[in-house]
Amino acid sequence: MKNFIFFAILLININYVSPLQAQENHISEYQTMMTYISSYIWQNQIVDTIPSSSNDTAIIFDLDGVVLTTDKLQAFQEIGMATILQYVATNWQLPSQARLFQILESVPAESKFQAYNQGILMPQIMVDWQCSSQSLLSIQLAMNRHIKNSAISDAEKNLLLQTTAMMTNPEKFIKTRKTIPAGVALLHELKKAGYKLYVLSNWDAASFSLLQKKFPEIFIHNDENMFDGIMISGKIGTLKPERSMFEKCLTEFNITPAHAIFIDDTIENIQAADNLEMNTIHCNPQDIAPVRNKLIKILSK
Repeated sequence: MKNFIFFAILLININYVSPLQAQENHISEYQTMMTYISSYIWQNQIVDTIPSSSNDTAIIFDLDGVVLTTDKLQAFQEIGMATILQYVATNWQLPSQARLFQILESVPAESKFQAYNQGILMPQIMVDWQCSSQSLLSIQLAMNRHIKNSAISDAEKNLLLQTTAMMTNPEKFIKTRKTIPAGVALLHELKKAGYKLYVLSNWDAASFSLLQKKFPEIFIHNDENMFDGIMISGKIGTLKPERSMFEKCLTEFNITPAHAIFIDDTIENIQAADNLEMNTIHCNPQDIAPVRNKLIKILSK
């Protein structure tokens, strides 16, 4: 599971913007606009078609960062404007995921696995959360106790407490998820073409049923199950990029590595799948079009 800590940084702008900065911002906005236009053209004017399935190819999807992303406005609301502004005014810096990870890295944990979020090594207590190595209540209490006892400002304590509450409360967390339309469209296109689809995701057990209920468009195709198999870290006690999770997926769903295509937005997970000689596609959540193009090349061989 990726991108689960967002502080709505883009919604807070308290700095003076110089003319040079304004020009740079304009260029950045233009580049963003062109990316959006390219994505729109891809979604609405598809030239190449995905070939129909004629073999035992298995396409394995990560969820967050491929078909799901963070609703930043909702995450901002869950944490609270007053909480964020108080932190900024007190600490003279914007909140960051790296800072949260730094504070939580010394929280006692059970698991020894390593996992990454946006290229940053996750604290072990968060690995416990995603692997169900402890009860959810134990994890929440451990995080809260550690944050409250940390030698940091009250404003930062409040921010981190609200953030971890948003993350570990299943109802709050699912509120901060939204679909990536192009990713969902790709699922339906592949299913219509007859491919076997699977989920292999780092996701906590407590919130997953809520996710399935909120987003039937991801899990249902023409009144039937979208996926031929689903495996999440919270149900099996291990997670990506651990080799054991990939091996369990291949074994349980009877998938041959050479016939598997694994799609994920975390490079460490892609490398782990490469080591098992699976076909892989590294996904950029901001632009799904290249994923489809690479799929067509692989499936057309």
